[in-house]
Order: sequence, then structure tokens, then C-alpha cells
Amino acid sequence: MSEHEAEINEVVGAMNELVARDGGKVSVLGYEEAAARLQLDYDTGRNAECETCLITPDTLRDFVKEGLRSRGVAVADVVVHPS
Repeated sequence: MSEHEAEINEVVGAMNELVARDGGKVSVLGYEEAAARLQLDYDTGRNAECETCLITPDTLRDFVKEGLRSRGVAVADVVVHPS
């Protein structure tokens, strides 16, 4: 993937733990090093008791951006593709 593969996997793994409670899943579609763009697939899962409790794609994007930046990975864009 890139020199930042470990950091990306760490952040995506943490996000997977967070969304798994509602049956969600995040996976890496690709990282474009030159453009500093990370592409993710996001299955939000379901929470019949609280639909508004699900993490939105925009919130996921923001969490991932911050997580990567805090690990020293310069990322210009995180694109989340809901599935």
C-alpha cells in the first residue's frame, strides 16, 4: 500500500471496533500516496433501537482524518463510499 500502511490499518481497525457494535464495517479501498487520498468502503450496519446513533460517513471521514494526522500521516482527503 504505502509507507503509511501500519498507521492506516491501525486507524481503520479502531474505527471498525467502533462501528462493529451496530454491525458496521470499514475497509480500505486504496491509498493514493501522491494525492494523499484514502478511499474507504463503509457499511454502516443497523441499530433498530437508535438509527441516529449510527456513525455517519462524514463523521467517519473526520475521525479517520484526525486519527491519521495524530499519527503523522499527512492526508489531504478521505473519501468514504457507503455500501
